[in-house]
Amino acid sequence: MKKTRILFSVLFIGLLLLALFSGDRAVYMTVYALAALLAASLACVFLAPFLVKLEEAVDKRFVFKNEELVYTVKAVTRFSFLYPKVEFAMHSGALVGYDRGDEANSHSDVLTGAYVLRFPYRGKYRVGVQRITVTGFLGMFKYSFPCGTPEEVLVYPERDEGFSLRLNTELLNKAASQYDIFDHVDADVSSVRKYDPSDDYRKIHWKLSAKRGEIIIKNYQSSMLNKTMLLLDTRPPAGLTGADKAAFEDKAASLAASSLNYLVKSRLPAELVYGDGREDNMTVETVSDMDNAMRLLAGLEFREGGSIAGSMDGNVTKDNGIFNIIVFLTGVDDGIIVRLKALINYGHSLILYYICPPGMKPRGSNEKGLEGMRAMGAEVSIVYSE
Repeated sequence: MKKTRILFSVLFIGLLLLALFSGDRAVYMTVYALAALLAASLACVFLAPFLVKLEEAVDKRFVFKNEELVYTVKAVTRFSFLYPKVEFAMHSGALVGYDRGDEANSHSDVLTGAYVLRFPYRGKYRVGVQRITVTGFLGMFKYSFPCGTPEEVLVYPERDEGFSLRLNTELLNKAASQYDIFDHVDADVSSVRKYDPSDDYRKIHWKLSAKRGEIIIKNYQSSMLNKTMLLLDTRPPAGLTGADKAAFEDKAASLAASSLNYLVKSRLPAELVYGDGREDNMTVETVSDMDNAMRLLAGLEFREGGSIAGSMDGNVTKDNGIFNIIVFLTGVDDGIIVRLKALINYGHSLILYYICPPGMKPRGSNEKGLEGMRAMGAEVSIVYSE
Protein backbone atom coordinates (compact mmCIF):
# COMPACT_ATOMS: atom_id res chain seq x y z
CA MET A 1 0.00 0.00 0.00
CA LYS A 2 2.89 2.40 0.73
CA LYS A 3 4.34 1.94 -2.74
CA THR A 4 0.97 2.67 -4.30
CA ARG A 5 0.56 5.85 -2.32
CA ILE A 6 4.04 7.00 -3.27
CA LEU A 7 3.32 6.27 -6.93
CA PHE A 8 0.04 8.17 -6.81
CA SER A 9 1.70 11.15 -5.03
CA VAL A 10 4.52 11.34 -7.60
CA LEU A 11 2.06 11.23 -10.49
CA PHE A 12 -0.17 13.85 -8.89
CA ILE A 13 2.77 16.24 -8.26
CA GLY A 14 3.92 15.66 -11.84
CA LEU A 15 0.48 16.66 -13.12
CA LEU A 16 0.52 19.87 -11.07
CA LEU A 17 3.96 20.82 -12.40
CA LEU A 18 2.80 20.05 -15.93
CA ALA A 19 -0.19 22.30 -15.44
CA LEU A 20 1.94 25.18 -14.08
CA PHE A 21 4.29 25.20 -17.08
CA SER A 22 1.66 24.70 -19.75
CA GLY A 23 0.39 28.27 -19.90
CA ASP A 24 -2.97 28.67 -21.59
CA ARG A 25 -3.24 24.92 -22.09
CA ALA A 26 -2.80 24.10 -18.41
CA VAL A 27 -6.45 23.18 -17.84
CA TYR A 28 -6.59 20.94 -20.91
CA MET A 29 -3.27 19.26 -20.04
CA THR A 30 -4.47 18.61 -16.51
CA VAL A 31 -7.69 17.02 -17.77
CA TYR A 32 -5.80 14.91 -20.32
CA ALA A 33 -3.26 13.78 -17.72
CA LEU A 34 -5.96 12.82 -15.23
CA ALA A 35 -7.79 10.91 -17.97
CA ALA A 36 -4.54 9.12 -18.87
CA LEU A 37 -4.01 8.26 -15.21
CA LEU A 38 -7.52 6.84 -14.91
CA ALA A 39 -7.09 4.88 -18.15
CA ALA A 40 -3.77 3.45 -16.94
CA SER A 41 -5.35 2.37 -13.65
CA LEU A 42 -8.27 0.76 -15.46
CA ALA A 43 -5.97 -1.01 -17.93
CA CYS A 44 -3.83 -2.41 -15.11
CA VAL A 45 -6.92 -3.83 -13.43
CA PHE A 46 -8.01 -5.68 -16.56
CA LEU A 47 -4.47 -6.93 -17.17
CA ALA A 48 -4.47 -8.59 -13.72
CA PRO A 49 -5.21 -12.15 -15.07
CA PHE A 50 -1.91 -11.97 -16.95
CA LEU A 51 0.05 -10.41 -14.08
CA VAL A 52 -1.15 -12.50 -11.13
CA LYS A 53 0.04 -16.12 -10.99
CA LEU A 54 -1.58 -18.56 -8.56
CA GLU A 55 -0.06 -21.74 -7.08
CA GLU A 56 -2.15 -24.11 -4.93
CA ALA A 57 -1.52 -27.45 -3.24
CA VAL A 58 -2.99 -29.84 -0.66
CA ASP A 59 -0.88 -32.25 1.37
CA LYS A 60 -3.39 -35.12 1.00
CA ARG A 61 -5.89 -36.24 -1.61
CA PHE A 62 -7.73 -38.69 0.65
CA VAL A 63 -8.61 -38.04 4.29
CA PHE A 64 -11.04 -39.40 6.84
CA LYS A 65 -13.66 -37.04 8.16
CA ASN A 66 -12.37 -34.69 10.89
CA GLU A 67 -8.80 -35.45 9.82
CA GLU A 68 -6.64 -32.36 9.22
CA LEU A 69 -5.65 -31.33 5.72
CA VAL A 70 -3.28 -28.46 4.91
CA TYR A 71 -4.06 -26.27 1.92
CA THR A 72 -1.41 -23.79 0.76
CA VAL A 73 -1.78 -20.97 -1.74
CA LYS A 74 0.75 -18.56 -3.20
CA ALA A 75 -0.01 -15.60 -5.45
CA VAL A 76 2.89 -14.05 -7.35
CA THR A 77 2.06 -10.55 -8.59
CA ARG A 78 4.16 -8.87 -11.26
CA PHE A 79 4.38 -5.10 -10.88
CA SER A 80 2.91 -5.48 -7.43
CA PHE A 81 2.68 -1.70 -6.91
CA LEU A 82 -0.21 -1.71 -9.40
CA TYR A 83 -2.34 -3.81 -7.03
CA PRO A 84 -2.46 -2.57 -3.45
CA LYS A 85 -5.07 -5.17 -2.51
CA VAL A 86 -5.66 -8.76 -3.65
CA GLU A 87 -8.54 -10.87 -2.28
CA PHE A 88 -9.10 -14.61 -2.64
CA ALA A 89 -12.65 -15.95 -2.78
CA MET A 90 -12.35 -19.54 -1.57
CA HIS A 91 -14.63 -22.38 -2.68
CA SER A 92 -15.81 -22.63 0.89
CA GLY A 93 -17.31 -19.18 0.46
CA ALA A 94 -14.96 -17.53 2.94
CA LEU A 95 -13.30 -14.35 1.70
CA VAL A 96 -9.63 -14.24 2.62
CA GLY A 97 -8.34 -10.69 2.24
CA TYR A 98 -4.73 -9.65 1.88
CA ASP A 99 -3.80 -6.01 2.32
CA ARG A 100 -0.18 -5.67 1.28
CA GLY A 101 0.48 -2.87 3.71
CA ASP A 102 -0.70 -5.02 6.62
CA GLU A 103 1.42 -8.05 5.71
CA ALA A 104 4.53 -7.41 7.77
CA ASN A 105 6.39 -10.58 6.69
CA SER A 106 5.27 -10.75 3.08
CA HIS A 107 7.44 -9.86 0.10
CA SER A 108 6.38 -7.08 -2.18
CA ASP A 109 5.37 -9.44 -4.99
CA VAL A 110 4.37 -12.66 -3.19
CA LEU A 111 1.33 -13.43 -1.04
CA THR A 112 1.23 -16.77 0.76
CA GLY A 113 -1.20 -18.54 3.03
CA ALA A 114 -1.57 -21.96 4.66
CA TYR A 115 -4.87 -23.21 6.01
CA VAL A 116 -5.64 -26.25 8.16
CA LEU A 117 -8.97 -27.65 7.02
CA ARG A 118 -11.27 -30.22 8.63
CA PHE A 119 -14.22 -31.83 6.94
CA PRO A 120 -17.08 -32.85 9.24
CA TYR A 121 -18.77 -35.12 6.68
CA ARG A 122 -17.70 -37.59 4.05
CA GLY A 123 -17.92 -36.58 0.40
CA LYS A 124 -16.10 -34.98 -2.52
CA TYR A 125 -14.83 -31.46 -1.88
CA ARG A 126 -13.29 -28.87 -4.17
CA VAL A 127 -10.63 -26.94 -2.29
CA GLY A 128 -8.99 -23.82 -3.65
CA VAL A 129 -9.33 -20.29 -4.87
CA GLN A 130 -12.50 -19.68 -6.83
CA ARG A 131 -11.99 -16.04 -7.75
CA ILE A 132 -9.38 -13.32 -7.33
CA THR A 133 -10.38 -9.69 -6.86
CA VAL A 134 -7.78 -6.98 -7.48
CA THR A 135 -7.94 -3.25 -6.76
CA GLY A 136 -6.16 -0.80 -9.05
CA PHE A 137 -3.50 1.59 -7.77
CA LEU A 138 -5.97 4.51 -7.64
CA GLY A 139 -8.34 2.49 -5.50
CA MET A 140 -11.20 3.37 -7.83
CA PHE A 141 -11.44 0.20 -9.90
CA LYS A 142 -11.87 -3.43 -8.95
CA TYR A 143 -11.86 -6.50 -11.12
CA SER A 144 -12.83 -10.05 -10.17
CA PHE A 145 -11.85 -13.04 -12.29
CA PRO A 146 -11.77 -16.85 -11.92
CA CYS A 147 -8.35 -18.29 -11.31
CA GLY A 148 -6.74 -21.63 -10.61
CA THR A 149 -8.00 -25.20 -10.77
CA PRO A 150 -9.53 -26.45 -7.50
CA GLU A 151 -7.94 -29.45 -5.84
CA GLU A 152 -10.40 -32.33 -5.39
CA VAL A 153 -10.30 -33.98 -1.98
CA LEU A 154 -12.10 -37.21 -1.17
CA VAL A 155 -13.22 -37.48 2.45
CA TYR A 156 -13.81 -41.04 3.66
CA PRO A 157 -16.62 -41.85 6.08
CA GLU A 158 -15.63 -42.70 9.63
CA ARG A 159 -14.66 -46.34 10.13
CA ASP A 160 -15.08 -47.80 13.60
CA GLU A 161 -12.24 -50.27 14.18
CA GLY A 162 -14.07 -51.72 17.19
CA PHE A 163 -17.24 -52.45 15.25
CA SER A 164 -18.37 -56.09 15.11
CA LEU A 165 -21.17 -58.15 13.59
CA ARG A 166 -22.96 -61.13 15.10
CA LEU A 167 -23.03 -63.34 12.04
CA ASN A 168 -24.87 -66.64 11.93
CA THR A 169 -22.03 -69.19 11.73
CA GLU A 170 -24.45 -72.10 11.44
CA LEU A 171 -25.82 -70.51 8.32
CA LEU A 172 -22.37 -70.56 6.72
CA ASN A 173 -22.22 -74.34 7.09
CA LYS A 174 -25.76 -74.68 5.80
CA ALA A 175 -24.90 -72.54 2.78
CA ALA A 176 -21.94 -74.77 1.99
CA SER A 177 -24.11 -77.90 2.07
CA GLN A 178 -26.67 -76.40 -0.34
CA TYR A 179 -24.17 -74.76 -2.66
CA ASP A 180 -24.00 -76.16 -6.20
CA ILE A 181 -20.43 -75.50 -7.27
CA PHE A 182 -21.19 -75.95 -10.97
CA ASP A 183 -23.62 -73.03 -11.06
CA HIS A 184 -20.96 -70.49 -10.09
CA VAL A 185 -18.13 -69.21 -12.23
CA ASP A 186 -16.09 -68.14 -9.18
CA ALA A 187 -15.33 -71.76 -8.21
CA ASP A 188 -11.67 -72.80 -8.51
CA VAL A 189 -10.04 -76.23 -8.42
CA SER A 190 -8.09 -76.48 -5.18
CA SER A 191 -6.88 -80.12 -5.36
CA VAL A 192 -7.62 -83.56 -6.82
CA ARG A 193 -8.40 -86.97 -5.29
CA LYS A 194 -9.58 -90.45 -6.21
CA TYR A 195 -13.16 -91.09 -7.23
CA ASP A 196 -15.85 -91.95 -4.69
CA PRO A 197 -19.19 -93.50 -5.75
CA SER A 198 -21.03 -90.54 -4.16
CA ASP A 199 -19.20 -88.00 -6.34
CA ASP A 200 -20.98 -86.08 -9.08
CA TYR A 201 -19.67 -87.08 -12.51
CA ARG A 202 -19.23 -83.38 -13.33
CA LYS A 203 -16.32 -83.30 -10.88
CA ILE A 204 -14.28 -85.80 -12.92
CA HIS A 205 -10.91 -84.51 -14.13
CA TRP A 206 -11.00 -86.22 -17.53
CA LYS A 207 -7.49 -85.39 -18.73
CA LEU A 208 -5.80 -86.43 -15.52
CA SER A 209 -7.97 -89.56 -15.29
CA ALA A 210 -6.86 -90.64 -18.78
CA LYS A 211 -3.22 -90.01 -17.89
CA ARG A 212 -3.30 -91.96 -14.60
CA GLY A 213 -5.63 -94.73 -15.77
CA GLU A 214 -8.07 -94.18 -12.91
CA ILE A 215 -10.91 -91.78 -12.21
CA ILE A 216 -9.69 -88.56 -10.57
CA ILE A 217 -12.04 -86.03 -8.99
CA LYS A 218 -11.61 -82.25 -8.74
CA ASN A 219 -11.98 -80.57 -5.35
CA TYR A 220 -13.53 -77.13 -5.70
CA GLN A 221 -13.44 -74.12 -3.46
CA SER A 222 -15.31 -70.87 -3.66
CA SER A 223 -15.20 -67.66 -1.71
CA MET A 224 -18.97 -67.43 -2.22
CA LEU A 225 -19.59 -70.09 0.44
CA ASN A 226 -18.89 -67.62 3.24
CA LYS A 227 -20.28 -64.57 1.48
CA THR A 228 -22.01 -61.86 3.45
CA MET A 229 -24.20 -59.48 1.49
CA LEU A 230 -24.57 -55.80 2.42
CA LEU A 231 -27.56 -53.87 1.10
CA LEU A 232 -27.22 -50.09 1.38
CA ASP A 233 -30.31 -47.94 0.90
CA THR A 234 -29.43 -44.62 -0.80
CA ARG A 235 -32.71 -42.77 -0.62
CA PRO A 236 -32.28 -39.23 0.74
CA PRO A 237 -34.01 -38.61 4.06
CA ALA A 238 -37.29 -36.77 3.72
CA GLY A 239 -37.35 -33.22 5.05
CA LEU A 240 -33.64 -32.97 5.84
CA THR A 241 -31.38 -30.38 4.24
CA GLY A 242 -27.90 -28.97 4.66
CA ALA A 243 -25.81 -30.27 7.54
CA ASP A 244 -28.60 -32.49 8.87
CA LYS A 245 -28.90 -34.27 5.53
CA ALA A 246 -25.10 -34.62 5.26
CA ALA A 247 -24.88 -36.09 8.79
CA PHE A 248 -27.66 -38.57 8.03
CA GLU A 249 -26.01 -39.83 4.82
CA ASP A 250 -22.64 -39.85 6.54
CA LYS A 251 -23.98 -42.18 9.24
CA ALA A 252 -25.30 -44.66 6.68
CA ALA A 253 -21.98 -44.70 4.80
CA SER A 254 -20.04 -45.02 8.07
CA LEU A 255 -22.04 -48.08 9.16
CA ALA A 256 -21.42 -49.75 5.80
CA ALA A 257 -17.69 -48.92 5.98
CA SER A 258 -17.37 -50.30 9.52
CA SER A 259 -19.19 -53.50 8.55
CA LEU A 260 -17.00 -54.07 5.50
CA ASN A 261 -13.88 -53.40 7.56
CA TYR A 262 -14.94 -56.02 10.13
CA LEU A 263 -15.60 -58.60 7.40
CA VAL A 264 -12.25 -57.99 5.69
CA LYS A 265 -10.39 -58.30 9.00
CA SER A 266 -12.32 -61.53 9.65
CA ARG A 267 -11.36 -62.79 6.17
CA LEU A 268 -14.98 -63.13 5.16
CA PRO A 269 -15.82 -62.04 1.60
CA ALA A 270 -18.61 -59.53 1.22
CA GLU A 271 -20.70 -58.20 -1.60
CA LEU A 272 -21.86 -54.59 -1.42
CA VAL A 273 -25.12 -53.78 -3.20
CA TYR A 274 -26.30 -50.19 -3.10
CA GLY A 275 -29.08 -48.05 -4.44
CA ASP A 276 -31.64 -49.35 -6.86
CA GLY A 277 -29.31 -51.91 -8.40
CA ARG A 278 -28.48 -49.96 -11.55
CA GLU A 279 -24.83 -49.82 -10.48
CA ASP A 280 -22.54 -52.85 -10.46
CA ASN A 281 -22.16 -54.72 -7.18
CA MET A 282 -18.80 -54.54 -5.44
CA THR A 283 -17.05 -57.61 -4.06
CA VAL A 284 -14.85 -56.85 -1.06
CA GLU A 285 -12.34 -59.45 0.13
CA THR A 286 -8.90 -57.82 0.38
CA VAL A 287 -7.41 -54.63 1.80
CA SER A 288 -7.20 -53.27 -1.74
CA ASP A 289 -10.92 -54.01 -2.23
CA MET A 290 -11.58 -52.18 1.03
CA ASP A 291 -9.77 -49.08 -0.25
CA ASN A 292 -11.93 -49.11 -3.36
CA ALA A 293 -15.05 -49.50 -1.22
CA MET A 294 -14.05 -46.51 0.91
CA ARG A 295 -13.67 -44.38 -2.21
CA LEU A 296 -17.07 -45.53 -3.38
CA LEU A 297 -18.74 -44.77 -0.05
CA ALA A 298 -17.05 -41.36 0.15
CA GLY A 299 -18.55 -40.18 -3.12
CA LEU A 300 -21.80 -42.15 -3.09
CA GLU A 301 -24.76 -39.96 -3.97
CA PHE A 302 -28.04 -40.35 -2.12
CA ARG A 303 -30.87 -39.60 -4.55
CA GLU A 304 -34.56 -40.11 -5.13
CA GLY A 305 -35.29 -43.57 -6.47
CA GLY A 306 -32.32 -45.05 -4.64
CA SER A 307 -34.43 -47.62 -2.79
CA ILE A 308 -32.75 -50.94 -2.09
CA ALA A 309 -35.99 -52.75 -3.01
CA GLY A 310 -34.99 -53.09 -6.66
CA SER A 311 -31.58 -54.47 -5.72
CA MET A 312 -33.13 -57.14 -3.52
CA ASP A 313 -35.26 -58.40 -6.39
CA GLY A 314 -32.28 -59.14 -8.59
CA ASN A 315 -29.52 -60.03 -6.15
CA VAL A 316 -31.06 -61.95 -3.25
CA THR A 317 -33.33 -64.88 -4.08
CA LYS A 318 -33.74 -68.40 -2.78
CA ASP A 319 -31.81 -69.67 -5.80
CA ASN A 320 -28.63 -67.67 -5.07
CA GLY A 321 -27.70 -69.49 -1.87
CA ILE A 322 -28.28 -68.60 1.76
CA PHE A 323 -26.32 -65.71 3.24
CA ASN A 324 -25.87 -63.47 6.20
CA ILE A 325 -27.46 -60.26 4.94
CA ILE A 326 -26.87 -56.83 6.47
CA VAL A 327 -29.33 -54.13 5.48
CA PHE A 328 -28.85 -50.39 6.04
CA LEU A 329 -32.22 -48.68 5.64
CA THR A 330 -32.91 -44.95 5.35
CA GLY A 331 -36.66 -45.46 5.11
CA VAL A 332 -39.34 -48.12 5.49
CA ASP A 333 -42.32 -48.73 3.23
CA ASP A 334 -44.59 -51.64 2.36
CA GLY A 335 -42.41 -52.71 -0.57
CA ILE A 336 -39.33 -52.91 1.64
CA ILE A 337 -41.16 -54.84 4.37
CA VAL A 338 -42.50 -57.43 1.92
CA ARG A 339 -39.04 -58.05 0.49
CA LEU A 340 -37.35 -58.25 3.89
CA LYS A 341 -39.87 -60.83 5.04
CA ALA A 342 -39.21 -62.81 1.87
CA LEU A 343 -35.47 -62.82 2.68
CA ILE A 344 -36.16 -64.32 6.10
CA ASN A 345 -38.53 -66.88 4.61
CA TYR A 346 -35.82 -67.93 2.16
CA GLY A 347 -33.66 -68.79 5.19
CA HIS A 348 -31.30 -65.81 5.11
CA SER A 349 -30.00 -64.42 8.40
CA LEU A 350 -30.94 -60.73 8.53
CA ILE A 351 -29.20 -57.91 10.42
CA LEU A 352 -31.04 -54.63 9.94
CA TYR A 353 -29.85 -51.11 10.76
CA TYR A 354 -32.49 -48.41 10.50
CA ILE A 355 -30.96 -44.91 10.38
CA CYS A 356 -33.01 -42.07 11.89
CA PRO A 357 -32.45 -38.33 12.24
CA PRO A 358 -31.84 -37.18 15.84
CA GLY A 359 -34.99 -37.26 17.97
CA MET A 360 -37.12 -38.86 15.26
CA LYS A 361 -38.06 -42.37 16.38
CA PRO A 362 -39.80 -44.69 13.94
CA ARG A 363 -43.56 -44.35 14.30
CA GLY A 364 -46.72 -45.80 12.86
CA SER A 365 -46.20 -48.21 9.97
CA ASN A 366 -42.41 -47.84 10.22
CA GLU A 367 -42.36 -48.98 13.83
CA LYS A 368 -44.83 -51.77 13.13
CA GLY A 369 -42.76 -53.01 10.18
CA LEU A 370 -39.55 -53.11 12.20
CA GLU A 371 -41.24 -54.94 15.06
CA GLY A 372 -42.48 -57.48 12.51
CA MET A 373 -38.90 -58.05 11.43
CA ARG A 374 -37.84 -58.69 15.02
CA ALA A 375 -40.68 -61.14 15.49
CA MET A 376 -39.46 -63.12 12.48
CA GLY A 377 -35.94 -63.40 13.93
CA ALA A 378 -34.14 -60.45 12.35
CA GLU A 379 -31.67 -58.48 14.45
CA VAL A 380 -32.97 -54.88 14.26
CA SER A 381 -31.03 -51.83 15.50
CA ILE A 382 -32.14 -48.20 15.46
CA VAL A 383 -29.21 -45.87 14.78
CA TYR A 384 -29.42 -42.07 15.04
CA SER A 385 -27.35 -39.67 12.97
CA GLU A 386 -25.45 -37.02 14.88
